[in-house]
Parts: sequence; structure tokens; C-alpha cells
Amino acid sequence: MTPNAVTSIDELVALFPYGLGFHPEDCLAFLSTRRSLALMWARIPLHHPESGMPLATPDLAVMVSHVVTAAAAAGADGLYAVVFERERGVGAPLLDLVGAACAQVRLRVRDVAVVHGRTRWSPWSPDDREAVEGVPLVDASASPAVIGCLLAGSAPFAGRDEVAALVRCDAAQADGVAQALTRRQTLVGCGRRAPRAGRLWRRVVGSAAGTDVVTALTVDEVAALLLSLADRDWRDAVLAGIWPGAPELVGLPAGLQHTARRWLRPSEVAPGRVLLDRFLALARRTPPEAPAAVAAICSVVGHVAWSLGQGAIARDAYERALQADPTYRLAQLGFHIVARGVRPERGPAAGHLLGSAAAKAV
Repeated sequence: MTPNAVTSIDELVALFPYGLGFHPEDCLAFLSTRRSLALMWARIPLHHPESGMPLATPDLAVMVSHVVTAAAAAGADGLYAVVFERERGVGAPLLDLVGAACAQVRLRVRDVAVVHGRTRWSPWSPDDREAVEGVPLVDASASPAVIGCLLAGSAPFAGRDEVAALVRCDAAQADGVAQALTRRQTLVGCGRRAPRAGRLWRRVVGSAAGTDVVTALTVDEVAALLLSLADRDWRDAVLAGIWPGAPELVGLPAGLQHTARRWLRPSEVAPGRVLLDRFLALARRTPPEAPAAVAAICSVVGHVAWSLGQGAIARDAYERALQADPTYRLAQLGFHIVARGVRPERGPAAGHLLGSAAAKAV
């Protein structure tokens, strides 16, 4: 977002779906800024996602404090907050929580709003019409900020559930994969390392592959890819070979470096968003009956999504990984990074970690 792209609170409200990646509802949404540039988007649900019960005010206060503290730690000098109400009247008190949290870390609240349907309230406005009566929300879909997102190829999902479905297992796509994994594990034998499936990985990450490359894989090929990630050094090599900003913890033995350079050539790797779509497709083909495979592939998805700034996808991926294996350390690390609002920094070119010094994989 450029300094002059947003000129009104209505334009900012129209921009939130693009910043979050989906149309927000029943939530408190945030945009932190630094020198008038967008820094971090975040949201807090107002109801428990499973029970549907409203979250208690003390719990919301803690979550607001976490978001505001993370924004300040990232260098923000301003914060916008918008409540997207499902039930009229719950929004204004939540904005008081935002004001109190920002005062604690000396972060300026630049503007706030409450949105219910197509009506907007600005509770802190001196104009009674905006603060009390509410005003019609202006259609800002043609604003420069929104048009810029559209030209960049950004299109928000209809809701948070659609984002979660990107990571969820597709039973039809995953049919037969669990059995194929069992067969391959039996063939590998006890104590032996699974084949690294370098040729298959090259096909999946290659820029020349079609959009349905993962869908076209046989169940045995999917099983081979997933089983290879059981070798955590190889999992880290996949990240190091294809993705800018791969964890600095990557430790690659000399033989593994050679294998990675052979099959994961940075000049032939597909763009980041394409890679994310393919890894998501692979996660959807991974059945819950294979928890180790779920933890591994969803942790890879989480890292790639986080590196692209897709925090909602990253969180869902890490959550599915931890549901499958609560002890999986890469998922634990990634989940805490996302939960604390740590932002990815711009990384060097793909493949930059293939020669890094050895360190214990997590």
C-alpha cells in the first residue's frame, strides 16, 4: 500500500479482504503501518471457531495485546482497527481494548471503525452521524488501492472457511495414499532411509510443469514424495533448494548437498505462489491415517505460505501439522512465529542455503 493509495476509512475497509486474503466477518481486524506503508494485517475472531460461543472480554483483551505488541515490535508507528460485526453493538467496546493496548506500547491509533452489513460507524468521530447513527458504507471497490491489488492478481476468498479448506484433506484425492505409504514403508524396512524421490520433486517444483502436476501424480508417486519427507535433512534440503528465506537451521551433509543441487535447480523452480498451490494440493492428498506425512508436508506448506505473507494459510497448515503430531518441532516453531506476528523478511535467491554449515534438523 502506497502512502496516497488509501484516502478514506471506506477505502481501507474495502482493502481488508485483500490484506487478509478473505472477506472478514465476525472479527476484529487490524492493519499496522510504518511511514504510511502497510506493515502487518491481522484478525481476531469474536466467537470460538468450534463451539460458536462468544469469546470472553478478558480473552479478547489478551489477544488484542498480543497483536498490538507484535505490531510495535515489528516497527509499526500506527494502527487501524475495524470490527466486522455479526451481532450489532459488540464492536465499540472492543475498540476500547485496542486503545488501551496501544497506549501500553505507545502506538498511535490512526483510525477505527465498526462495520455491520453495509453500514459503518466511527465511534471516536466527533460527528454524531458517524459515531452514533452510522453512515452507508461507500463502495470503494474502484479505489486505487483495491485496483492495485486486482492488477497484482490478488483475489480474496469468500470467507475464512475457504482458506481452511485449502489445507484440509480431500478424501477423494487422498484415496489409496495411506495404503501406498504402508506398502512403501514395508519395502524400505526398519531403520533404512526412504528414497529421496529427487526426480519426482523436480517434477513437482519445476517451472515447466502444468498447473495440475500434483493431481496427475499416482498414489504411489504421492506416497514416495511424502515418505521422502520423513528424512528431515531432505525436507530441509527441499526448502533450502527451492525457497528464499528457508530456515537458517538447515543442516545439509555433503552428500545431501550434491543430491539437492542435482534435482532442485533454482533456475528451474516455479514462482512462489505456484509452489504454494502445488504443496497445498499435495497436503490435500495426504490422509489423516498417515500423521507423520501430514506433519511433514503441512509444515512445508506453512513455511512457504508464511514466507509469501499468507499468514492465514500458514496458521491452518501448522495447526493441521500439530493435530497430526503435536511434537513435530518445525510445526511448533512455525506456529509460534505466525502466532506472534513475526514477519518474513525478503530473502535471497532460491538455493542460497545449499552450502550452509551443518546443523541439527528440527
